[in-house]
Amino acid sequence: MKNLIKKVRMIPLSIRIKLMVIISILVFISLGTLTFISTSIFEEDMENIIKLMNSRTSTLLSEKILSDMEERKKSVFWIDTLQKSPASGNPEIRQLIQKAFQELPSTVLQFSCRYANARCLLDYSMENKEKMDELEIDSGEIIRTVLDKHFADNLTGQILVKNISPDYNKPLMIIGYPIIKNNTLKGLLVSVVDVTHFLSMFDIRKGQTGKKNIYDSFMVDPQGQIIIHPMESFILSRKSYDSHPAVRKMFTSQTKNGLVQFEYENEDFFGAYAKLSGYNLGIITTIKADKALEGVQIAVIRSILVSLLIMASAILFVYYFSKTISGPIRNLLSATREIEKGNFTYRVETVTADEIGDLTDSFNHMSHGLLERERLKGAFDRFVNKDIADAVLAGNLRLGGERKKVTIFFSDIRSFTAISEKMEPEQVVEFLNHYMTMMVGIIHRHNGTVDKFIGDAIMAVWGAPNASEDDVSHCLDAALEMRYALIDYNKNRSKSQPEIKIGAGINTGNVLAGQIGSEDRLEYTVIGDAVNLASRIETLNKPFGTDVLISENTYNEVKSKFKCVPMESIMVKGKSKPQKVFCVLGREGDAKTPGSLAALRKLADIKKPEGKISTEEEKKYEAVKK
Repeated sequence: MKNLIKKVRMIPLSIRIKLMVIISILVFISLGTLTFISTSIFEEDMENIIKLMNSRTSTLLSEKILSDMEERKKSVFWIDTLQKSPASGNPEIRQLIQKAFQELPSTVLQFSCRYANARCLLDYSMENKEKMDELEIDSGEIIRTVLDKHFADNLTGQILVKNISPDYNKPLMIIGYPIIKNNTLKGLLVSVVDVTHFLSMFDIRKGQTGKKNIYDSFMVDPQGQIIIHPMESFILSRKSYDSHPAVRKMFTSQTKNGLVQFEYENEDFFGAYAKLSGYNLGIITTIKADKALEGVQIAVIRSILVSLLIMASAILFVYYFSKTISGPIRNLLSATREIEKGNFTYRVETVTADEIGDLTDSFNHMSHGLLERERLKGAFDRFVNKDIADAVLAGNLRLGGERKKVTIFFSDIRSFTAISEKMEPEQVVEFLNHYMTMMVGIIHRHNGTVDKFIGDAIMAVWGAPNASEDDVSHCLDAALEMRYALIDYNKNRSKSQPEIKIGAGINTGNVLAGQIGSEDRLEYTVIGDAVNLASRIETLNKPFGTDVLISENTYNEVKSKFKCVPMESIMVKGKSKPQKVFCVLGREGDAKTPGSLAALRKLADIKKPEGKISTEEEKKYEAVKK
């Protein structure tokens, strides 16, 4: 989590954008959470309401149908009783029977039969000859066929209801009421009913307002065959719902009423069922889940639109308000970049009275302090080496010094006394400044540190105060660049300028590097035997006829990189054993590197060697050291 926060903080975005993003995220999370919770509660409430409405619809339908079926049953048995009475032949009784039959809702036919050898035999003729003719029922044999087809195997004593619409291509159902005497099934009272009478009850898809309802209801038998359905084509085809989840649930459940949520034909439904007591029928009421929850989806869309509107308003507000924050900060950023460029005189106008205003004031004070520091550092750099000055200002120099392995460089202008005698003092100073500027620039380019100037001599160090992995090579590269710089100088100099030849001595070893001096004045330098040896090696260039000599320690560090020529071992003051020194011809593989010592002398216009070191050179060395 910390890494994630760190990465987010490092994303290169302006404060204005970050504020807008943060506010947008907060508003989004808040409104999203509120919308999610409210819509979830709303959806749950809607589901409960829909289930309740389903349950109430199926229950009301079952009560209406059951009431109609019970009234019909009473009428059927009353008519049957009249027909079987001794006075059934009386015209008044016959007229009463005919009237009762006509008033029985949607009854097309009514007759009774008795069982003999498991066959239903007509007991007497049917009433309402007109309706029978409409159905093209012209003989009792057709009626027996229907009875045998639908009731022969169901002599259970239950009221049986079947859909016979396909037999007559009209929406009809046949109801068989059992005639039971002495606990024995004797026959059936049969009614053929026009189902159209019930469609107004089931067609609940249109409410009182005329708008389309989203509920569907139908009545089925235990085999899943449609008895009543708002779609007449379903009744005529005797569509089967035997695999319908709600139908299976209803007829396998022990409860009279129930709720069910299911998937049918790749769609989700909420459903409810109610059984008709005594009729082995059930009423199913269903509603598609997407239609039922359409209101929830609309509410969600509206909530999202409102949330987007609020977010847009918040973003606009933050966008304009953030100017009071981002504007001053951008000014501070521009000022900081000016400071980075070295423009320490740059100032920022304070425009707010808050923390940013305080920060602006502090920035102006800081830039003033940096200006004073830069002035001091500029003056300091003129008198102290830049690396040392930076280390002093950073507080990285230890008082008293520390042991370090360094490479020490000494260089000296040959015959400088004779050169200076021919020049005015001002010319000498001008000449030395030009020469020192050229040499010091080379030293700095190769990561060296100028320790001090001793007249025309230069002392430089590699490895203090800052060290690198290849200080020795850097030192030799600087010496070689000095060689070629002086060759070019001598070629291109004017007649008024003296010809310059130098000798350089280099040694590598351990020294004590640090601030040395008195309480009033300190100087950063290196001291030790390695320094003395480097200075003495420099004085050997004249007697050896060379320009760059290195000690054995230095040679061992760079012998694979530089082409060197061993010189005669020589006793050096302060050393009990002869010292091996090497003349550096150049880098290995460099096309400019002379092939021999003679070639070097010709290239650098070095005079012939004068033999071993003289007493005068020793005296000169002692004078330089003092």
